[in-house]
Amino acid sequence: MHFFEERSPVGSPGLPALLFDIFVWNAFFPFPPIHDSSGELCIDEMAFTRAVSVLAHSHLQYLSLDNYPRVEHDGMDGSWGPYSGQFVLIRLRDTSDYIRWLFRSLAIPNDTILGYETTILVPRFFMTQQRPNMPSPEEDFEEDFGRRTAEQQVVIVEKESERTVDIQDVLSEYAPGNVPWAPEHFRGVDPLREGYKLALPLLPHHPYDLTDLHVPTAKVRTLLQMLGKNGTELMTATERLGNEGLSWEEFQDVFIRHAETIASNLSFTFNNLTRLYTW
Repeated sequence: MHFFEERSPVGSPGLPALLFDIFVWNAFFPFPPIHDSSGELCIDEMAFTRAVSVLAHSHLQYLSLDNYPRVEHDGMDGSWGPYSGQFVLIRLRDTSDYIRWLFRSLAIPNDTILGYETTILVPRFFMTQQRPNMPSPEEDFEEDFGRRTAEQQVVIVEKESERTVDIQDVLSEYAPGNVPWAPEHFRGVDPLREGYKLALPLLPHHPYDLTDLHVPTAKVRTLLQMLGKNGTELMTATERLGNEGLSWEEFQDVFIRHAETIASNLSFTFNNLTRLYTW
């Protein structure tokens, strides 16, 4: 914290605490922060390196102003009953995930805990089907787009708890290189993403749902400062907040359109801090 205070720009009193909160959350991602018996954070060398690596890296490849993702799901050919298609091995992360991570890194519990469970729709299988009352694919081919307009994409999705979806994502991204009990012809093929669900009850996850959290007004205003002119315009709109802060829905509404700017500014800030630390 002292390191952030020494190197933060003059005139930004809330910035060191905001950067520290973001740093801590990323140090333990996708799990909640770990404290020792005295309540101190246990940021060891591994956690420190993880936070620096993640925050100094630009997330812009995941983000776009129109909220269309720039990366694709990693899949594997297979069958869902009688249908052929692709199983999802690694889930795409996009702008909404980035803003959700940012919210969690800054949020604190509400006075009243509702106990709701927020879920995220995760694609499991992609396939194509012929549209009703349309010519067969052989009869209807659109040369301009290289696809058959008689076909439509169908996505099978599953609801996953928001508090464990990131854990499952990380497990599927860093799958074991060789599964000894797999049949010979499946050696070298990563397990399906949903297979890691078996491990979730044994792993720590965040104690509060998104609906039980809010970002204090002071942190909201500090974050708005990172948006420059856009932040100044939004600052007036947040004057009505008083000391209430922003709920998850409100936070998403305010910042979802500015994810690229926030990601760019945070990456630039932590890159500079990393250079100073190295020096």
